Amino acid sequence: PRLSQPSRWHKDMRGGNLREIPDDGIAASFLCMAADEGDIPQAQLNLAIWYIQGRHVPRSLPLAWYWMRKASEHGLAEAQYNLGLLYQ
Repeated sequence: PRLSQPSRWHKDMRGGNLREIPDDGIAASFLCMAADEGDIPQAQLNLAIWYIQGRHVPRSLPLAWYWMRKASEHGLAEAQYNLGLLYQ
């Protein structure tokens, strides 16, 4: 399947293949779009972590919980573990 530009960016980011990092706004937009596509649970997990940390996006625990739950529904163990921590 052909990946969208945000999905390709996320894949390159995770693989360390980016020559230049986009500014915070572009990075946040691309990660949001990649997560929203729904088939990249790692993007959903990363976005949730960004929302927890307030990194490149405003800090938001409700949005962190939403994206962490989406990633965990794909069976991503790290997301499932982190989702459990958010319930504490």
